[in-house]
Amino acid sequence: MKRTEAIDLDAIAPESIPGVRLLPVIHDRVDMASVVRGVLSELNPAAVAVELPTTLRDGVLKAVRRLPKISVVISEQPGEEAVVWTCSPGEPFAEAMRWAGEREKPLYFIDPDVAYKGRHADPVPDPQ
Repeated sequence: MKRTEAIDLDAIAPESIPGVRLLPVIHDRVDMASVVRGVLSELNPAAVAVELPTTLRDGVLKAVRRLPKISVVISEQPGEEAVVWTCSPGEPFAEAMRWAGEREKPLYFIDPDVAYKGRHADPVPDPQ
């Protein structure tokens, strides 16, 4: 189906500083994965960054290459809570990484490799 309306990039992916746009997503949502692909295709950025720690990079990239098979990537450090990321066809980060790989764009993992001592629930609106 052909898209009839232009994407409002300033509303969906606002520019945080000149040349850098942020695209908030809801994990494990197929509809968000298609939004990610549409926005990236419209912007054609020089690079893509995902909010995942560098310690997961090798496992995550392997999991993305395995799509559409579902993978669970786990990083465990002694004395710390395990970091777990699920890679599935409906995951917006996976779609962003696939998009970057298909176009040979640089991909950056930008979440700090620090333990989250006081995890908190982030309020996320219900997309329904």
